Amino acid sequence: MKKCTGIRNQIRVFDTFKLKVLAAISMFTDHTGAVLLPDCIWMRIIGRLAFPIYCFLLVQGFRNTSNVNRYIRRLALFAVISEIPFNLAFHRTVIAGESRNIFFTLLLGLLLMKLITLLRIFCKTISPVMNGALEGTAVLSIALAAEVLRSDYGFYGILLIYCFFLLEHNFFMNLLFQVLINIRMIGSIQGYAVAAMLPVYLYNGNMGCKKFKYFFYWYYPVHLLLLWFIADSLN
Repeated sequence: MKKCTGIRNQIRVFDTFKLKVLAAISMFTDHTGAVLLPDCIWMRIIGRLAFPIYCFLLVQGFRNTSNVNRYIRRLALFAVISEIPFNLAFHRTVIAGESRNIFFTLLLGLLLMKLITLLRIFCKTISPVMNGALEGTAVLSIALAAEVLRSDYGFYGILLIYCFFLLEHNFFMNLLFQVLINIRMIGSIQGYAVAAMLPVYLYNGNMGCKKFKYFFYWYYPVHLLLLWFIADSLN
C-alpha cells in the first residue's frame, strides 16, 4: 500500500502554478482559434482544457485563501475590467448583451461556495435534510443567475464548479460527473474538456511559484485586447 502511495505521489507533478500555466496556454489557443482562425477546430479542442482547470483552481483558492471576501472583490474587479476586452474580441463592440466574460462565472461559483459553507454551519443545528434542500436550492439559484447574466458557460459552468467543490476528495465520482456534464449536457467539442481531469489528478497540492499571482488575472483581459487588435488590423 505504501509503495502504491509513493508511486502516486511521484507522478503528481502539477502544482498550482503549473496548472495555471497549462490553463493559460490552453485558453490562449482556444481564443486565438475563435477570434482569428475559426476553421482550426483543433485549436478549440485544445482550449477545452482551460475552463475545468480554472474551476478546480477556484475551489483550491477558496479552500486556501486567508480572506474569502477579498478574493470575491478581486474576481468582481477583474470581471468588470475584462468585460470590454471580452466584448471587443468576441463581438467587435464595446457593449454586448450576448454574453459575459468568464470572470463572472467564476465569481458566481465563488459566491456559491461561500453560501454553501455558511449554510452547512447553520444547518448543523437543524438537520441534514434541511441542509440538502437549502444547498440544492442555492446551486440551482446561482446556476440560473449565471444563465440570466449570460456568463460564459452559464448553468453548466456553475455545475462544474460545484462538482469540484462537492467531490473534491473523490476523484472518480468527480470524473463521472465531469463526463456527464461535459459530454452529455454541453455536448459538441466540449466533451474534450474531460481530458482536463488528468492534470487535475496529477495535482500535488503545492502552490509552486507565487511571483506571478496577478499576472494570471491581467493575462485574461490583456490577451483578449491583443487578439482583438490583431483581428481588427487584419480586416
